[in-house]
Amino acid sequence: IGYVIQNIGLYPNMTIAENIAILPKLKGWDSGRITEKVESLLDMINLPPEEFMGRYPKELSGGQQQRIGVARAMAVDPPIMLMDEPFGAIDPINREHLQNEFLRIQEKVRKTIVFVTHDIDEAIKMGDKICLLKAGKLVQFAAPETLLTQPANDFVRDFVGGDRTLKRLNLLKIKSAMQPNPPTIMQDESPQKAQEMMSQLQTDQLIVVDKENRLVGYVDKEALVKKSETVGEVAQSTDAFLSMNSSLKDGLSEIFTHDLGFIIAVDDEGKIHGTLNEKDIKAVLRK
Repeated sequence: IGYVIQNIGLYPNMTIAENIAILPKLKGWDSGRITEKVESLLDMINLPPEEFMGRYPKELSGGQQQRIGVARAMAVDPPIMLMDEPFGAIDPINREHLQNEFLRIQEKVRKTIVFVTHDIDEAIKMGDKICLLKAGKLVQFAAPETLLTQPANDFVRDFVGGDRTLKRLNLLKIKSAMQPNPPTIMQDESPQKAQEMMSQLQTDQLIVVDKENRLVGYVDKEALVKKSETVGEVAQSTDAFLSMNSSLKDGLSEIFTHDLGFIIAVDDEGKIHGTLNEKDIKAVLRK
């Protein structure tokens, strides 16, 4: 079983590579296999091996140390992992980032994980099933959606809180509410072509993409007035985009942050799959 604790517990006198390699060494792996495993785990948690293998824990941020703790727990590929409040000691901004990173990793490794937390929002975001305990006794064991919509008793109802509908935003993914196949235009198309599309689609904006359908930016009617040969020359860059696997809570936050009125949903390669606005979120919450 892999084990990740709240205070991480990295050995300060060992390098990052040595910390990750503890269990493989105890299992008698040869050095070549150990190095290959350490490098692959560091790649998986987005910490370049050539940069981090020789460092010591004190040279890393708290969030980076926690990632190493996760990598160490996965070093011998255990079928089950126990994570005991792994993000509890991390500041809120880094905690959310680590949660998202871990969900991305979980999609790849597909392991059974027992995740202990006192934070109901974290439980809803991270868990496929939630086991709610009171004084050591099981009160309700259910999927997050069931816990929110069908609390077993007053204790569960109070623990979850009165904003159960808003908490569902943490549970639902952007891909469940987005409008697929939004109108796009290639960056090498002419401004005249963009104007024709806007007129046909009765819209003031178009998303600009490259030949791989990756996001370049967007163009509006005002930009098309400028003299240019292609749409790409006048396209405005934007960071109003999120992974389609992000939560609707993250999506709503981004919608309020940007002036577009919507955000663009992309996959891991940056390819566009849809758009999301407030109406889309309201519609899926009413279901």
